[in-house]
Amino acid sequence: MLDGWRGIAAFFVLLHHVSSVRFGAEAVILFFVISGYCITAAAEAASRKGMGFRQFMLRRVRRIYPPYLASIAFLAIPRALKAAAGYGTFRTTPLIWIQQLTLTQWTSLLLHPKAHADENTQLFVAAYWSLGYEEQFYLVMGVLMVGVAFLNRRMVLATLMLVALAWNLAMPHEVRGIFIEYWPHFALGSLLFYRLCRMRGAAIRRWTDVTVAALVIVYGALAWRDRGFTDAARPVNYEMFVAAAFALLLLAMRPFNDRFKASHAGRALMWLGLISYSLYLINQFNVGLVTAIAGHIVPARMPEVFRTIAKVIAELMIAVVFWYACERPFLNRPIVPPSGGPPAPRDEVVVITPATSTGE
Repeated sequence: MLDGWRGIAAFFVLLHHVSSVRFGAEAVILFFVISGYCITAAAEAASRKGMGFRQFMLRRVRRIYPPYLASIAFLAIPRALKAAAGYGTFRTTPLIWIQQLTLTQWTSLLLHPKAHADENTQLFVAAYWSLGYEEQFYLVMGVLMVGVAFLNRRMVLATLMLVALAWNLAMPHEVRGIFIEYWPHFALGSLLFYRLCRMRGAAIRRWTDVTVAALVIVYGALAWRDRGFTDAARPVNYEMFVAAAFALLLLAMRPFNDRFKASHAGRALMWLGLISYSLYLINQFNVGLVTAIAGHIVPARMPEVFRTIAKVIAELMIAVVFWYACERPFLNRPIVPPSGGPPAPRDEVVVITPATSTGE
């Protein structure tokens, strides 16, 4: 079902870029929650199978960076050629290129914070802001799960959650690119993993459910109080309300997972979730292209909804080609436990946040 939700979130991000539908910000929060679940599951599996920090991070790098770098190439090369031909400009600096190639654009926000992370002028593609947070999430989880074995992982995750909530309370309307700013959303997904897969006692599971429900109520009330805020400020309380409500929804829907997987709609959404990372990487900078295509194939007298449908179909076709050419070849191989037992399943999908997110 997480694959299906990933597909739904990716679809709304796509609509945010090609139409007047504006649920892209909420979809990003869903991606962070899903990412928290999947990265925690991947890190736990790596720890259980005797994988070290270096191997864990190398798998993450192999899975995320090649498709990302391919998308940067597909974006930059046409721009550079157009600039060389006298059509527009494409001015960059060595620092900007280093940041693009290492996914460290977020470091520019440390001294120059913004109201929203996608306002970072160092980004080639505004949607890539979330990958900088995901990169940091990987590093933190790698240290906690497979890098420092003596740590009480759940206690550290909970402590970081409290620190993150305090951080956002102190600085609610600016971002500096540091992972702690979006850690609460990620931590809710991590908590969801432990609630569904590790907690055995009925009491602890019940108290976890009550805690998540309480977060929905508290942050729902705070978000309602803040509803008059403008888009110039980051809606921290609304983001937390969306994240907590989504985590609670996932808890409630868990019994329907198998039924969802067997349904036609479920399989379609799981397919969309499968290509969601590719769709995230390429959809924003192809908006001009798909808009031109839609303008040629849909008569001007037709309602706008038909042009939107044409743009969505075109974006999906580009994403499928990109997935086969630039993402599928870099899926990680199965993890073979030291004992020689059966390997873990090959990681076929990633969590992305526009997105992304990202984990097996």
